[in-house]
Amino acid sequence: MKKKTFWCISEQEKKSDFGTLRIRNEVIASIAATAAAEVDGVAKMGKNILSSIKGLLSKKIYCQGVYVEIDEENEVKITAYIVAKYGTDLAWLASNVQANMRSVLEKMTGIIPSEVNVVIQGVRTTENEVK
Repeated sequence: MKKKTFWCISEQEKKSDFGTLRIRNEVIASIAATAAAEVDGVAKMGKNILSSIKGLLSKKIYCQGVYVEIDEENEVKITAYIVAKYGTDLAWLASNVQANMRSVLEKMTGIIPSEVNVVIQGVRTTENEVK
């Protein structure tokens, strides 16, 4: 099974006189990471060395705390790893991160992800401390 390294627009649009639009997974991940970090309550994007290694060995692209996976049906699945600011309602935070990532991706690329998952890896209680 071949690893997809980019998202393509539909077959009908590919056959137009204008050519083909391809967006690399890293670009999708970068846009999603920026959108997640914009949400008030996100202290920083998370990271996990083990997850990064797994990403290299699977069909996922890992960039700035965000995994992007594109399946055979051209569906985009995103998982964002974040660290929350202390005192933030975590359910509210996860919901707003999901909504912002979905909205920004649709506005910038036309991509509507089939899944947007948020993993809260920790809570930052002070400027430098994460629990």
